Amino acid sequence: MKHIEITNLSNNLNLYNSNNPEIQLGPLHITRMRYPASNASKIEINAPTLAFVLGNNQANVETQISTSQQLNFTGQFGLIHFVPKGTFNASSWNSTIDVMTITFESDTIEVCDTHLSLASIQQSILYFDPLACTIAADISLSLNENNQTALDYLLHRVITKVKKQEEHSTRLTQQVEKIALDIRHNLPDLYIDGKFIYDSVLDDHELRQAFIERFGCTPHTFALQAKIDSAKIMLCETSFSLADIANILGFSDQSHFARVFKSHTAMTPKSYRLNSTNFLS
Repeated sequence: MKHIEITNLSNNLNLYNSNNPEIQLGPLHITRMRYPASNASKIEINAPTLAFVLGNNQANVETQISTSQQLNFTGQFGLIHFVPKGTFNASSWNSTIDVMTITFESDTIEVCDTHLSLASIQQSILYFDPLACTIAADISLSLNENNQTALDYLLHRVITKVKKQEEHSTRLTQQVEKIALDIRHNLPDLYIDGKFIYDSVLDDHELRQAFIERFGCTPHTFALQAKIDSAKIMLCETSFSLADIANILGFSDQSHFARVFKSHTAMTPKSYRLNSTNFLS
């Protein structure tokens, strides 16, 4: 569809009350609602959805996207959240939030002579755009034929931005996954003169945060855990001495290896090897 037709709304507009309009416009379902503070809201997203935070209230929001992505943010005017189809949201917030949502019942739309695919957007995207939310507020409060151009512009602006955000996020994910792979392949050489060799690379806050979101820990913790995982394999499957394992994995000495291993497993390397041998026999 080239435009979202929003003429002759009187028969389609359903007002729960004067502040909560809801309307079906072809493949679009547009709603504006005020959501009171909630400790537990769970919803399955069955269609791609855009949420625009409007009004003057601010709320601290915690959202769990499916089982992998957790977001903590301030819900305030200007915030936009795209949630892809097929995700499950569990959210809580501590104050009333005024939100306009657009649910897409089609995976593709065409606005401003541009074809936009929503099915290709697989990530939850959160960003700040006060102008887009101002336009959304105007549309939600005055649904008539004069809003067609504004709605076209809003959808083009926001979905194009969402796609760019996802592409950027994908590039970051690819970068941190490569760093993680490099860490696993270079366990003996991760520290030079006591300095983690990836510190300079991960000085970039956005890249470091992407690593933490992807792997659930800092790069330093990830490196130590990778060493411990490799040590477990060697303790179980080889006859290498503890000193050899410490040297292979880049620990300063056997005592250092033993301290780190015990801090992660609550067992000494010797005890771990003995228990593993007894279990296998």
